[in-house]
Amino acid sequence: MLYKNIEIIDNAYGGYGVGVLPDGKKVFVPFAVKYDLLDIEVVEDKRSYSFGRIINLVKGSEKRENTPYCPHIGVCGGCLFGNIKYSEQINIKKDILRYNFKDIKYFKIDKIFTDSPLRYRIKCNIKFKDKKLGFYKFNSNDFVPVEDCPVISKNIVEYARKLKENLDDFSEMDFIENNENYVLSSVDEEKYINYETVFGEVFVSPTTFFQGNRFTLEIESEQEYKNILQQVKTIVHKHEPDVVVKEKSVNKSNKKVLILEGLDCANCAAKIEAQTQSLEGVNSATVDFVTKKLTIEAVDKKEFGKILGEVTSIVNKLEPDVKIVDAEKKKVNKSIVMLEGLGCANCAAKMEKEISGLEGVEFAAVDFVSKKLTMEISPKVNRTELNEKIEGIVKKIEPDVKIVFEKDTSKANIKENNEEEEEGVNKKEIIRLVVG
Repeated sequence: MLYKNIEIIDNAYGGYGVGVLPDGKKVFVPFAVKYDLLDIEVVEDKRSYSFGRIINLVKGSEKRENTPYCPHIGVCGGCLFGNIKYSEQINIKKDILRYNFKDIKYFKIDKIFTDSPLRYRIKCNIKFKDKKLGFYKFNSNDFVPVEDCPVISKNIVEYARKLKENLDDFSEMDFIENNENYVLSSVDEEKYINYETVFGEVFVSPTTFFQGNRFTLEIESEQEYKNILQQVKTIVHKHEPDVVVKEKSVNKSNKKVLILEGLDCANCAAKIEAQTQSLEGVNSATVDFVTKKLTIEAVDKKEFGKILGEVTSIVNKLEPDVKIVDAEKKKVNKSIVMLEGLGCANCAAKMEKEISGLEGVEFAAVDFVSKKLTMEISPKVNRTELNEKIEGIVKKIEPDVKIVFEKDTSKANIKENNEEEEEGVNKKEIIRLVVG
């Protein structure tokens, strides 16, 4: 059965957008994006929900990625959220995680760690058929041939291309790459590959579960750091008795954070990171595509003037419309509003959409679980008028919700680079490696 103008109100695990049919039944639509307006066909009807497919995209969501990094997104079953902007993918995965742990009383997400969404995968499974490499179609065993997969390491893709020439029948292989760019497949004579870590050499096979976790602790005092480090060791050794926990220091005085306003191309972000990393005098460079932040660590902070000029040239060449702003000088107020009594996820999505469109609101997100509206607001906006508009939107959608405006925190008072601290003050990094 066909339905017109179905609004997608959320995204769910498995790559589905969630809509509501005229009879109130939920419908799950593959590759639909929150706030899409669609014409759909119901392809499977169950008692309490249905599955549909997109017939026509009436109006695309602002969260939809208009230039996906891969032409096979929407067909291949690999990147289920690849048609969604990367920043929104992170929010979707956070919500899924929260939902799965909703029965754990004190569960919370402290921090999200992200990197470039391209070329990060160094372990994968690839299918082969008729001398072509590929993957399965979404929710099926139908083979989808591809020339390249932009999330998999280039070295693995090139190795797979060589192997496919000797394969006539259907087959599949596991691949893994070490930090010396050496690739091993599950059909090679070698069974293990060496992987250099700060703890020494580890040997893994293409079928090994292999994961590196890295997190940063910012501390106020050496004693506080020692206490936290001991707690970390206790937690790690409880689950992994043989894991060694080590620390390394990063000198914050040699760091600079730039905001790349208007950056909306993940591939360009990866190129900016790589080219900045290769500049003379740069120790490390990372682009967080979600926060649009380029973090540069220089060998000598006196070199920042020259480095920033070269970075500006790189960005202007790759993304001419991106504006580079020193994070220290970026003035924006963060505001939190509690929505007590909010009991409708669909209503929360509508509030978020309307509030995001208000003048002066640079970012808005409603966390349905915590009943919290988080905003980033221009300091030039009239707060009294804005609060009245927000209250009007909330009351229009959910009249019984109680609105509590909390005190704002200005990012202008928070220095990303912390140059006012004494030179040589360090933040501590803990590195944990898990191999199973």
